[in-house]
Amino acid sequence: MESIIKDSPTKTRRKFDKSFKCEVVRNWLSSGKSAAVIAKEFGLNESLLFAWRKLLPPRRSWGEGGGGGQEACG
Repeated sequence: MESIIKDSPTKTRRKFDKSFKCEVVRNWLSSGKSAAVIAKEFGLNESLLFAWRKLLPPRRSWGEGGGGGQEACG
């Protein structure tokens, strides 16, 4: 019995730093656009946005009016 080996190249897993994740999530939440639209703009999978949003503190601590912006995402 022969094993079947695909000759397709392996994909390298991309890594994103916390500042990039924060920028994308803030862009998404402040723009009023859907997660699908933002994900497509940044070349990401939509599910990543939802996962990254969970990593960030609650919105009131980094929202536009609160003054806690850079500390939460920096």
